[in-house]
Amino acid sequence: MTQLLVIREYIKNFYTKYEEFIVPLLKFVLGLILFLTINGRMGYMAKIDHVAIALVAALLCSFLPLGFCCCILMRCLRNALWFCCLLILSCW
Repeated sequence: MTQLLVIREYIKNFYTKYEEFIVPLLKFVLGLILFLTINGRMGYMAKIDHVAIALVAALLCSFLPLGFCCCILMRCLRNALWFCCLLILSCW
């Protein structure tokens, strides 16, 4: 039982020490999984079906606030043309 408390404290201290790096990294990984899943399921346009575009979009989501990313994703799912334009412009 004491070992579990020691591990818990270590994880808590590690997270508080490196929080500014952990949170964007997790947001990047989740965004990348999400964009790759959307591209795999929808696959409506061959020009934006590249991994590089999903990487750029996930990188944008990792540094933008969560509410803004959710707004982008909701609009993307509603209007695919707007999503295509946003991804193409973000790659330039």
